[in-house]
Amino acid sequence: MSQAGESITPEVLAPVWKRRVKIAAGITVSALFLGLIATRIDVARALASIRAVSWHTLTLATLMLACGYAAKIARWHVMLVSIAPRVPWTVSTQTLLASVALNNVLPLRAGDVARVFAFRKNIGASAASILPLLVLERLLDTAMLVVLAAVVTIAMQRIGVVAANLSIIAYLAAAAFTGVILLTLVAGPLARHVSKRGDDTFAWAPQALRGPMNQAIGILAKQLRGRQAVALFVLTALAWIFEGAMLATLAGGFGFATPVLAGYFACALATLATLVPSAPGFFGTFHAAAIAAVSLFGAQTDDAAAFAFLAHGLLWLPLTICGLACLAFLSTSNSQRPATGTS
Repeated sequence: MSQAGESITPEVLAPVWKRRVKIAAGITVSALFLGLIATRIDVARALASIRAVSWHTLTLATLMLACGYAAKIARWHVMLVSIAPRVPWTVSTQTLLASVALNNVLPLRAGDVARVFAFRKNIGASAASILPLLVLERLLDTAMLVVLAAVVTIAMQRIGVVAANLSIIAYLAAAAFTGVILLTLVAGPLARHVSKRGDDTFAWAPQALRGPMNQAIGILAKQLRGRQAVALFVLTALAWIFEGAMLATLAGGFGFATPVLAGYFACALATLATLVPSAPGFFGTFHAAAIAAVSLFGAQTDDAAAFAFLAHGLLWLPLTICGLACLAFLSTSNSQRPATGTS
């Protein structure tokens, strides 16, 4: 049985020529950043700094990363259950990790596209049902990173790490996040009201998109109310607390001053930098932002670069390996699981 959202395809969302331009632009941006970094560091010293980090530090950082992704998996499962009640934990885990791996090795966030379109049979829901969940996931992460950056910046000002004139930026960011929270509190009831009006709400849109758009609003309304909303906010906070702890652990391993602030600021800045178009795996943009973040705490350029590349390696390699293994499992079961949808 066809679903309203099945007419939406990646080709409709992004013409071929636009995708090619974005790929070329991303690779160019990554090359520029990596080239700039290479001209400013002593590679031998950076490698020596990496080798000096203890295995104890690396083990603890990896554990923090695992805890952070456990929270992200739990959040994804909580969202999926609302549209596909029978989806098992294994599928939630495999689809999220496979998506991360594909984002790490393919351009244009191909993993996100796969989560919506390629994995819908495994999940047991239509693409139109999964897409708003992915959008909400991205909004939650961005909002949490903004407030994390704001809190750390305020703390940095208190200890004199950054200039006081940055305080207005931090407070504006905190105010913006507060506005997002308040907006979320009314978004649920507003979305339910819009959804009840049916396709007439989107009379301005093409006929083929009105049904999927109304369906998406209804799904978001489910996510932004009661215990569901609380669970999503708590799991988002836990995810970034642990991921920030991972970078803070590495900052301590390199001997940076105030490693907790350095690690969490690098987490917020480097992750937000991945929004900039870049090559697969966010090479260059992540590193440049991480270097800039820990340099504020007095880290030497070579040590800062070593920190950035080690942090990226710990984020990229284990998740890519695990995600590709999950992708193999999904590929073998994809043809066996029927596609179903939820309204």
